Amino acid sequence: MSGRLKKYQLGKLFLLVAILNSLILFIYFRTENQTDLLRLINLDNFQYVIQFSDKDNLCVAVSKMNTLIVGMCHMNSVKPFVFDKGILRSLETGYCVGEEPSNWRLLQLTTCEYATKLTLINNTLVQQTRNHHQQQFCVSVSHRGKALLHPRLGASAALVPCYKAASRTSLVLQTKILEDIWTPPPAVSLPPEMTPCDSPACGMVGRFRIQFSYEGRCLGVTEDNKLVVSFCNPQESQAFFYSNGTFTSVERAMCIGVANSDSKELILTQCDNSARLLYLDKELRHGRTRKHCISPLKKSVATPTPDLGAKVGLVKCQRPATSIELLEETEFLRARAALMLPLPHNESCPFPACAINKRPDFPKLLPKEEVRRCGELPECLTVVVKTARRPYFVVRLAQSVKVNLHPDVPIIVIDDGPDQYTLEVMEQIGMFPNMRYIIGDTEDIGIAAGRTIAVQLVKTRYFLNLDDDHTIPQNSGLTKIIDLMDTSDLSVVGARGRTSWAGLIDFLPDEEGRPILRQLHGTCVSKSQLLSFNKLCHRCDLTINTFLARTQDVLQVGGWSKELKISEHVDIFLRLKANGKKVANCNNFQSVHDPSTGNLIFGMNVTSFDKKAYRKLRWNRTKQMGNRFLNHWNIHKFTKVGGKGPLGSNKTDLDQIGS
Repeated sequence: MSGRLKKYQLGKLFLLVAILNSLILFIYFRTENQTDLLRLINLDNFQYVIQFSDKDNLCVAVSKMNTLIVGMCHMNSVKPFVFDKGILRSLETGYCVGEEPSNWRLLQLTTCEYATKLTLINNTLVQQTRNHHQQQFCVSVSHRGKALLHPRLGASAALVPCYKAASRTSLVLQTKILEDIWTPPPAVSLPPEMTPCDSPACGMVGRFRIQFSYEGRCLGVTEDNKLVVSFCNPQESQAFFYSNGTFTSVERAMCIGVANSDSKELILTQCDNSARLLYLDKELRHGRTRKHCISPLKKSVATPTPDLGAKVGLVKCQRPATSIELLEETEFLRARAALMLPLPHNESCPFPACAINKRPDFPKLLPKEEVRRCGELPECLTVVVKTARRPYFVVRLAQSVKVNLHPDVPIIVIDDGPDQYTLEVMEQIGMFPNMRYIIGDTEDIGIAAGRTIAVQLVKTRYFLNLDDDHTIPQNSGLTKIIDLMDTSDLSVVGARGRTSWAGLIDFLPDEEGRPILRQLHGTCVSKSQLLSFNKLCHRCDLTINTFLARTQDVLQVGGWSKELKISEHVDIFLRLKANGKKVANCNNFQSVHDPSTGNLIFGMNVTSFDKKAYRKLRWNRTKQMGNRFLNHWNIHKFTKVGGKGPLGSNKTDLDQIGS
């Protein structure tokens, strides 16, 4: 008996060891699996350009009919794409590369559910096939039904058999393309006594606006060619061509130089008298010794707060106001496209942002034939989260999504880097295989850039924007809001907040005639903006940070402003309004905001970041980004009217709001 008992106990021991080994292997492989998603990446490297290998100066362009054609690799033609898991998605339109319904497999931009899946083989874009023995097709050029060996301008991009003698394409980082395609203006004659430029910054070539980093204001030019602090205004001549240490005004064909040796004030002058300025460490340094930098002046002294209209000159470096950024001209104009809208005939509001006051028409229901119903929730919804080293908050949020929405709803998380997390943290994240958790390779990505990158990776029709300390309750009402979006022409629907925070926004002059922006809390209700087909929703300009949005519509407006680390929320709604996108706020839609750490799931009651350092960083940045926001929209002040409950006491303010 005792021998049998020993064998039995020994068998149980072996079984227990086997189970333990299996459990360890399961956790290991699950963690290893998730490690692919927890990787350090350069978030700028998502954007690619499709370039033809045989001709370095030819790229894939997009025609007015959304077909893909051969175009020149210059700023107006280059079209950036996100390449993710075989799908090429246009950053400008949100549409994906797919086939036309034709025999020659021509390529066009189409809705992403009909996208063509491609893979990179030897740096060639090839259509993926399940059977490797099947005929493979490569992205190439077709003209009148024939594959072309050498691409021609205007010819169609198409999928052709890879064995044919056809043009080859490859993906090139957009930043690499932009470095290679600048065409400098005619060479400027330099004074003979000027020594050759020996700095790496001399190799920079491009068209830029010169921005003072902290305030977000630009170097402007007066009518008499003096350089002053100005709003970064796309309607003014502020662009400079920078090459070999010389800044040449694009519009005036004059160069930046020093007015005289005594004042060191800067002016536009003949290029023979230009000043050699080198862009080094975010400073524009002058001369051979490089001890003097460009800075705004106040009574001939450098100032850390550049005032509008202040003179600009050369001062000793290492002063607060000498920090400079060069804003690439095309990106600058794209980011401020709203300031180039035609002004309405309204003498009481004469500055560029006034054009955004026009409110889109009331949302309306779609015709039955245009309604596309969402089937399973994971097929049409992705949750988007930007976090700053707070993975346990994200895990709590993911658990609420799993329990109260659907276990397979995709979640995309962008986290500040650059350090990896411990195995313990990775195990917690690994419990949600539907969550793509991406850590950037820089310490401080910023909310705006992080959210834009996350939305660029979304493959579903809608995304739900959440902060990391939000959770989804059982009665969120989200399915009803998705049904509302399916059947109407709304672009964004915001959730209910604790107060009537959502409201209308408008631009107008203050008593001194200076441009300001007003946010009027509660006016969606008090101004009778109720939707005719839904008595729980009101038309709005601005909602809280929990909102459901059409992925394509947010991508079409360029996402959040890259210039703003924080203070990005009002900015995205101004972009939407300027582009005529329709926004509503609904009382039957909600999330839960819980910033406390005491009830984090899995027993984790700490966060993975230094709270004190983070609060200090945010406090120091609030004013800087607030200034950048004001100057991004060329306004003097952002004021909020109201706060708790609907407005109604200030009738004068309400009457001024456009309908």
